[in-house]
Amino acid sequence: MSELLPITIIEYPGDGTTDRAIPFTYDDPSEVQVFVDGVPTAFTIPSPSNVRIEPAPPSGTTIRIRKNSARKYPKAWQSSAMVKGGDLNIALQHAVDLGIEAKDRADVSLAASDTAVDDVNAALAELADDIASIEQAKADAENAAAASEASADEAEVSASGALDSALRAEAAASAAAGGVHTHPISQITGLESALLAKASAEHEHGMDEITGLLEALDEKLSLGVATAADYRAKAVGKALTPEAAWDGALPVDVSEDATIALNFAVGFNFVVAPLTANRTLGFPTNVKRGQSGVIEIQQDGTGSRTLAYATGWRFADNVPPIVSTAAGTRTCLSYYVAREDEIWLFAVGNIRWW
Repeated sequence: MSELLPITIIEYPGDGTTDRAIPFTYDDPSEVQVFVDGVPTAFTIPSPSNVRIEPAPPSGTTIRIRKNSARKYPKAWQSSAMVKGGDLNIALQHAVDLGIEAKDRADVSLAASDTAVDDVNAALAELADDIASIEQAKADAENAAAASEASADEAEVSASGALDSALRAEAAASAAAGGVHTHPISQITGLESALLAKASAEHEHGMDEITGLLEALDEKLSLGVATAADYRAKAVGKALTPEAAWDGALPVDVSEDATIALNFAVGFNFVVAPLTANRTLGFPTNVKRGQSGVIEIQQDGTGSRTLAYATGWRFADNVPPIVSTAAGTRTCLSYYVAREDEIWLFAVGNIRWW
């Protein structure tokens, strides 16, 4: 039965206390990192299983404790030297630790993406409520218009009755007087006003005549759906789907120029073409704080190609990673954008397909 992978990242809500438990084991205190609201924070280790943050983070903050294993191998291999089983176990455990840390960081990133999707779903639900409110307002307006028309119809009936009564009275008076006479409409009490009320009630309004209705619908229905390219470029005002998030994580091919150019607006993970000469990894363009991913470096069939690094890359103990130089081998460079001008980098080398 396989063991569960250890946790290398944990988060606590700030509540005014100073001490927090460390959920993982570590070989050196330098492997423990603490962040408050994403900012690296100073701390002490009063006991192997606890960190102390002073002053204590207040309520409303988020405390993250993370393991950050050394990014260089604990033992240097020498040509023609005897390899001990214990040394191999140390190297294997070191690689496993790095892999677990990479998995935990990827899980945190995916959880953040899920939160963004939930926010979009909430916005869409709010939009549906707003549209329902607009439909209800439209129905209320139609009902009010219908009631107004009914009132006008009643006035017309009353006016017709008054006209009929007036005509009968006039006929009777004419018969009694033995003659014929006429009256204009204005002299028949109430008739003219009733007819005017009827005429003014019979009208209708188009949607464009209801102030602000079209603008409100336009604003609510303008939310677009992000593509993988939108996600990589940090586009605003877009709804992110899980499909676009995974498409955005697909590796991007990069040519192996003298200075290898990476554009962080087009991808998170990159595969550099096999090196045919010594190269320099240039500092990327369009960096976004918090972005992370991997860069795959390959040796061609000849091998022995080296890789230098431009200003801005940061390494454990300030020692640049050395890529595997054997022909056909691959090196995985894992990165994290700490600031717009600083990217942390560490390597897992000698990866082979066979």
